[in-house]
Amino acid sequence: MSTINKVKGTRDYFEKEAEILSFAFLKLNRIAKSFGYKWVDFSILEHAELFSRAVGKETDIVSKEMFSFKDKSERNLVLRPEGTSSVVRMILENKLVELEAKKNYFYINKMFRYENPQKGRQREFYQFGIESFNEKKYHKDVEIISMAIMILKEFLIKDFNLEINYLGSKKSRDKYKIALKEYLKKDFSNLSIDSKKRFEKNILRILDSKDKNDKEILKNAPKITDYLESDEKENFFNILKELKENDINFNLNPKLVRGLDYYNNLVFEFVSSDNKNIGAQNTIIGGGRYDDLVEILNHKKNVPAIGFALGIERLISASPLMNEENLEKEEILYLLAKTPKEEKYLNRAARILREKYNVLIKYNSDKNLTKRIAQAKKNGATHIGIINKEFEKTGNIEVKKI
Repeated sequence: MSTINKVKGTRDYFEKEAEILSFAFLKLNRIAKSFGYKWVDFSILEHAELFSRAVGKETDIVSKEMFSFKDKSERNLVLRPEGTSSVVRMILENKLVELEAKKNYFYINKMFRYENPQKGRQREFYQFGIESFNEKKYHKDVEIISMAIMILKEFLIKDFNLEINYLGSKKSRDKYKIALKEYLKKDFSNLSIDSKKRFEKNILRILDSKDKNDKEILKNAPKITDYLESDEKENFFNILKELKENDINFNLNPKLVRGLDYYNNLVFEFVSSDNKNIGAQNTIIGGGRYDDLVEILNHKKNVPAIGFALGIERLISASPLMNEENLEKEEILYLLAKTPKEEKYLNRAARILREKYNVLIKYNSDKNLTKRIAQAKKNGATHIGIINKEFEKTGNIEVKKI
């Protein structure tokens, strides 16, 4: 009988790799809470319609990458491919924005996308995301970017660039789409196959093409910022001004649109040039505003919203901090019985010691005590607890740091 291995594009975590992943979770948790964000969790299963409406039917995620299936009741379900749509579904279903209260959430969850597995990209991956609702002032945009920068600094990632663009409202984007389509008409026959498909269905995605010939054609394309309304231009100016006042460096990227239809106004990406460690997919953090998404998903009015997400495995790959030497050291106590007669006291003693230590009980008391202590140290113990015959009378445990 053949061995059953893990599914392609998935990954098992154990031993030190699991410790490093847990270390990353703790750091992200602390940073999010330091900004006043609260942890949420949501279902791994969602209705397929959620993402076709929110993300867009013609996006790669919906058209190519979702793990979709019918359940026994013939409902179209998917494994969640991204977090923002699920969070918005959650706040609508539970009426969390009805009173216009400001809400700030974060999550650490697994996502699933049917992609070609490669360095920095798997079909099953952990995503950290933050989502903020009911705050429309541009100061919030700067705060969100500041949080992303804090994460990169905490993970000792220095080799990155912040790229920014402003997509404006649907009205502004519609005007721009007409201009972009007119510009691309003359070179339509030279566009890549994917861009030809996007020309009618999702023309903004052509700006994001990785095809060399497409990039050359787009060199002199019109910029979306030239089609913004006056209030949108003012808002974008204020964001850029405050970023400069906070000594946050950025590059304006007129071709940055992100891959999801729900974005409007500010969009941004933190891009690394460290292809060696994280692979060709070099965006570490990406996000922006999605003020219309709540309304798209069947609400009475739009709700100002902004957020970002990052792949945790990619963050770990890019971070020089994420290695065994830098793990936060836990106090681990190996509890030993001096002789086989005292083994019956081990569980009782462990209950006492676990108020202060992480305790591992070792039941090999028939072996040499000195060798057992040496083995415990080799296995990562920071302390040794030794039970002897006096424990029954005194309750005392001899604890040594090793």
